[in-house]
Amino acid sequence: MQDETVKIMTYHGKPLIAPKELYDFLGREISLPNIYDLCHREGFPCLHIGKKLLVPVQAAYEWFQQQKN
Repeated sequence: MQDETVKIMTYHGKPLIAPKELYDFLGREISLPNIYDLCHREGFPCLHIGKKLLVPVQAAYEWFQQQKN
């Protein structure tokens, strides 16, 4: 049996981050209110757990890459 390693992009070792951390991850190029708007937009990778919003780092990175094309 082979040991398969899956690499997942993280931010400070965390695969899921809050919108404020996404703001920092993006170098504050997008305003924090716009980050929150994205989190409520259909198609943007954001988990809604109760009132908490969590963004998968790798999925958000891939989403932004797709938007560039």
